[in-house]
Parts: sequence; C-alpha cells; structure tokens
Amino acid sequence: MAFSIESRVPYLDVRLAEYIAGLPLNQKIRHGVTKWSLRNAIRGLVPDSIRCRSDKMGFVTPEEKWMKNELRGFMEEIFSSERFRARPYWNTDAVRENYSAFLEDTSTYSPELWRIACTELWLRTFIDRPSGAGAA
Repeated sequence: MAFSIESRVPYLDVRLAEYIAGLPLNQKIRHGVTKWSLRNAIRGLVPDSIRCRSDKMGFVTPEEKWMKNELRGFMEEIFSSERFRARPYWNTDAVRENYSAFLEDTSTYSPELWRIACTELWLRTFIDRPSGAGAA
C-alpha cells in the first residue's frame, strides 16, 4: 500500500448490494450529492468534514498521453483493421478521423476513443472467437 494505489471494496455483502441497488434513485443521489443514504446513516458517527466531503477524485491515468505515444501503433492497428471496419456499432471513418485529429493536435482527446477500442477488443475476445475456443 505504501507504493501503489489502494482500492477498498468494503461493501461486498450481496444482501447489502441488492438492497442498495433496489433503493429509489433519490436515496442514492440527491441534488448532485452521491451516497445520500450512507451519508445520512453515518451522521453523528463520522465528522461532517469527512461525511460531507465532495472533493474526492479517483485515480487518474495519463490516458491521453498513452493514446498519443505508447499506444499509438496499437490504436492505429485496431482502428484500421478489417474487423473494426466491419462493425455496425460505430462510424469507422469518424472514429479514425477523430483519432487522427487528436494525434495532429487539431482536436482535443475524447475518452470515447479508448472506450471504442476496448469494446472492439472485447468483441474480438468474446464474440469473434470460434465456438469451442477456450473450452476445457
């Protein structure tokens, strides 16, 4: 923990997860405040400076830098592949144009590029593989 990112998942009880999933939305988020029910449940137990904190930020990766440098060849291979072009889920030309514009600094980076690439990789792994592949 001293040299890496710590991820805590304290709410692993299936019954609790099912209960929370079944709560009405206004018990989860209210006026832009998340974890509404939890924050109310711990009132008086946890100091308000912690209970009402809203400035937390998750771990941010240098995705934009990776997409322009280390992953450039990989992304170009994905976006120019025949399988990618054959998919009905996205406009291949638009995706390739957006990625090129980002590489040329004529457009800002869009996280949608990474999501599309991940979707393509997921499709290749779980949909395109021949039946029986990976079977024991």
